[in-house]
Amino acid sequence: MALEGFAATDENVKRRMTAPTRARAAHGVGSGIIPIAAGFGIVLGTGFLLLMTPFASSDGEWTNPNTALFTAVSAICVTGLVLVDTQAHYSWFGEAVILVLIQIGGLGYMVGTTVILWALGRRLGLRDQQMLRLYYGAPTMRETFSFTRAVALFTLRFEAAGAVILFLAFWYHGVPVEKAWWWGIFHAVSAFNNAGFNVTGNDMADFAGAPVVLLTVVTLIVCGGLGYLPLVNAWTRRSFRKLPLD
Repeated sequence: MALEGFAATDENVKRRMTAPTRARAAHGVGSGIIPIAAGFGIVLGTGFLLLMTPFASSDGEWTNPNTALFTAVSAICVTGLVLVDTQAHYSWFGEAVILVLIQIGGLGYMVGTTVILWALGRRLGLRDQQMLRLYYGAPTMRETFSFTRAVALFTLRFEAAGAVILFLAFWYHGVPVEKAWWWGIFHAVSAFNNAGFNVTGNDMADFAGAPVVLLTVVTLIVCGGLGYLPLVNAWTRRSFRKLPLD
C-alpha cells in the first residue's frame, strides 16, 4: 500500500514537471538595473562621505578621500582590503559605518545570488522534486520580499548567536567588557559576511590559543559562505546526499 502511494505521488510530480506551463512575460536584460545601480551608488556614496568626516576618525581629523572611498568600497564589496588599521584610524562611529556597509553588501550578495538561482532554476535544469515549487519559474515580487525577509532573519540570528559567544569569549580572555561586546558584534558580522575586517588591531593573532573564538569565527565564515538555501535544506532534510545542485 505504501509503495503504491509513493508511486502515485512520484507519478504526479513527474506529470507536473513535464506538463506545459503558461510562459511569463519576459523582461529585458537591462530592466531594473538602473534602480539597483543607483541604490548601490547611494549607499556607497553615503558611506564614503561619512568615513571622511572627523566623527569617523579616532583623531577627530578629516580622512583622506582616497582612503575613505577605498574603505567604503572594500566594506560594501566585502573584500577586507584596507589602507589603514581600522581600529587605530577609525572611531567607534567609523567602525559602525564600516559594519553597516559590510552588512548591506553581504546581505545583498546573499539575497541577490539566491534569487537569481531561483529565477533561472528551470533553465539551469534544477529538477529536484522537493524544490520543484521553489524553482517553478521566476519568483513574484511578493515572493521575493518574503524570501528576502527570511534571509535577513536567518542572517541576523546567526550573527546574534555568534556575537554573544564571541563577547563572552573575548571577555573571558581579558578584553574589557565595554570593548568585548563591540568586538563580538563587529567580528560576528564581518565573519558571517566573509568581509575580513577586524578591530582588534592584530587580526585574530592574539587569540591563536583561544579555541572558542577561533571555532566561532570559522563556523560563521563557513555558514555565511554557504548561504541561506543550502543550510536550510541541509537542516530540513538532515542528509547531505539529498541536497539540490545549488
